[in-house]
Amino acid sequence: MLRKCFLYWKKTFIRPLYPMNHHILPAKNLDMVLMCTPNILNYSRVTYFTNGFTKYISTRSYARSRNNAAISREGNIKIEDSSVVEKLQEIFGCGIRRAQKFYNSNEHLFDDNESLIEKCKYCVSLGIAEKFIYKNPWILEMTGAEIEKKIEMLKMWKFKNISSNFCLMKLATNKLSQLTHKALTESSLYPTLNDSNRITFLAGRLKKNEEDISELAIKYNYLLRMNFPKLENTLDTLLNSGLDPKYIFMDIWVVRYSVEDIKMRLKMLESLEPQELRAWMFHCGNECFQRTIKLKNENRSAREPFADDEAYLCHRLSITPETVEELYHRHPPLRCVQTTKLKDILDYLFAEGFEAVDICRFPRILCHSLLTIKERMDHMKTLGYRPQSLAVCCQTKKKYKIFIKKLQAKQSSNSR
Repeated sequence: MLRKCFLYWKKTFIRPLYPMNHHILPAKNLDMVLMCTPNILNYSRVTYFTNGFTKYISTRSYARSRNNAAISREGNIKIEDSSVVEKLQEIFGCGIRRAQKFYNSNEHLFDDNESLIEKCKYCVSLGIAEKFIYKNPWILEMTGAEIEKKIEMLKMWKFKNISSNFCLMKLATNKLSQLTHKALTESSLYPTLNDSNRITFLAGRLKKNEEDISELAIKYNYLLRMNFPKLENTLDTLLNSGLDPKYIFMDIWVVRYSVEDIKMRLKMLESLEPQELRAWMFHCGNECFQRTIKLKNENRSAREPFADDEAYLCHRLSITPETVEELYHRHPPLRCVQTTKLKDILDYLFAEGFEAVDICRFPRILCHSLLTIKERMDHMKTLGYRPQSLAVCCQTKKKYKIFIKKLQAKQSSNSR
């Protein structure tokens, strides 16, 4: 009967659709038929035809997708077990979608479902948070003994919160062992560490939590390898110059430069305010550095006697700081416009007869090229048209051409 069913399916459902690219192996039972058949069967038609086998077919999840049913070349068949997803839901405390996503994206880990579930539970029992396991599935590739050994090594680092630094377990066992020995030596050798480690030290200096620093150290291993006195001196020099710690964290490469080079750049940056300093200024090329200094000095002279662009816009547009913040919120790129450009555009617009209220309605105009604004204004003047608002100057080239065509058509119709 099963053989007749299969022959009928092949004739009725498979052959009319499209040529098959998969070889159908001889099947001794319905289970092998379903698993060895390509994913081109219409589920509703099969269940209608088989009738008595409907319950059996629907519980097998037989080729709904390549992720749900796969045939290994060795002949071992792996079928998604809904019970595994349910157990993942319990472990991670998440919904079925997140558990299914974890299962699908880490399918290579589920060769032995039961042992993997037990490993998840084992990791949780060791104090590893479910959230960490979900975000870092690589931890499940390690053996239980390896996980225990790495946790014991991390305990020697004397973290304030060891669970925040579990990402260091991504390091190879030998490498982590060497770094642990180095951390123990440094904690007793350097008083500034206060019997802790350089991760905790960096977290305190850069005003970040240990987890952020650990993840940064995984990405940039030199933070754990470089000479500690050099690291400390470089950080102290940068922080004493007034550089915000967040910029050091964002561009941590700067700590690799010598204190002498940093001090040399600081002398050249004396004309800048502390809030204008950025980490990249200490290690960029000389040409880029000189251009930056030139622009900073030009911007300062353009907005004098005002301290920043916000105060300058308040004065030129006769608005409050709250209104300036609203303009920044409406058009964020406005924060990045050079003061010299702001001054040139404002001078031109006021000379053309526009008022501050017109500019506040379309703050985007301050981000456009002054050359483009002048070209469009001159072009409209030749057509005998003066724009009532600055919206037309902010339009794209395509929309501006359409506007000009409509304007010319209207003028030609009026002349008739």
